[in-house]
Amino acid sequence: LLVVGLAFAAYTYWRNNKQAEASLALAQVEPVYTSGDFIRAVQGDTSAHMLGLRAIADQYGATASGNMATFYTAKSYQQLDSLDLAMTYFDKVSGDNDYLKAAVSVGRASVLETRKQYEPAAEAYESAANRIPGDLVAPSYFVSAARAYGLAGKRDKAVELYKKVRDDYPTSRVARDIDRYLAELNDLGS
Repeated sequence: LLVVGLAFAAYTYWRNNKQAEASLALAQVEPVYTSGDFIRAVQGDTSAHMLGLRAIADQYGATASGNMATFYTAKSYQQLDSLDLAMTYFDKVSGDNDYLKAAVSVGRASVLETRKQYEPAAEAYESAANRIPGDLVAPSYFVSAARAYGLAGKRDKAVELYKKVRDDYPTSRVARDIDRYLAELNDLGS
């Protein structure tokens, strides 16, 4: 029992140290990411003693900060049109935070939509919206899902989601445009 207790204490100490290291590294690179310098953010800057997002993700991915670095790495690669790498890093994001899971689903959906894989893109957008239905962005995710379903030829599903936004989120910013979206969908079907 004592050995188990000591092992647990040692593991906790190690994990906390790794989280602190990852947090510090992420804090250094986050302004570079936020400024839109995605290449430098991903690669880091040895002259500034700054680890890149990819290194933080790869070295500290099991920590909360490392996981966030993994997400930022995916988003950076997406911005750089390195879609295969973006998907690789989106797939590595883990954890139980619904907002982060929704953001990953939206990132994946955007990549899929860029690749004209409309039905899986729609499913990913819809998954994101269903993960955080009470959030302000949920109606926009449902609209994105409906648009992608329409492009995939799944008109009935698109109509269903547009009507869901109109009925369930009538005060949302996107709800006011639902009739226009439905008309565009009808034009697609013509």
